[in-house]
Amino acid sequence: MGTLTRRTTALRRALLAALAALVLAAAPARALDPGAARSLVEGAIADIIALLASGAGPERAVPELRRIIETRSSVPALARYAAGPHWAGMDEGQRARFTDAFAASVSATYGRQFAGYDVRAEDLHRHVAVSGVTDAGAKGLYVRVAITPPGAPAVEMGFLVSDRPGRPVIVDMTVAGISLAITQREILQDMFASRGGDVERLIADLSAAADRQAAPELCRADDPFRC
Repeated sequence: MGTLTRRTTALRRALLAALAALVLAAAPARALDPGAARSLVEGAIADIIALLASGAGPERAVPELRRIIETRSSVPALARYAAGPHWAGMDEGQRARFTDAFAASVSATYGRQFAGYDVRAEDLHRHVAVSGVTDAGAKGLYVRVAITPPGAPAVEMGFLVSDRPGRPVIVDMTVAGISLAITQREILQDMFASRGGDVERLIADLSAAADRQAAPELCRADDPFRC
């Protein structure tokens, strides 16, 4: 594999991972304007491209990615969906600490891929664009994004946008028909199971993973989002 191809593949994976980090659990939408949905996704893409182009190391990229996540999505809804049935058994303090630990570990897991990129924002913008918005019924609006890196296969992504939390937010992302929201929920359920459903142990492990700026359990070998 040539240097250009390796670099392009790495950048594409980093971009996919970064956008994946914005996703929260799907929820029924109210009346949502297609222009607002398109603007949300375009803004998220611009934020991620700016971060990649900044050349920031993990110590800067991780907190910046968390800021983007909190701006473009609803972190409490993400945590609640990922926790699944375990959420109902948590008290308010545990829910708050789980939400914080989960957001921190997700930001660390994906943000670590941003270290030291030497790329211009305009070059990335040239190969990433919204290609359309369609009605997804009760789920919200589906925003299609085409990624066409030079020297590598094109990738079509889809972003499901809802305004149920009171503002437009990205609620799911698909690549090759695979839902990130569902994938991440399955991973978290496996993590709960491997700890016997011990919420406190999982919170501690997620917090420790965030401190290490990596949470490998949040990734799977078949994960198309390349975290």
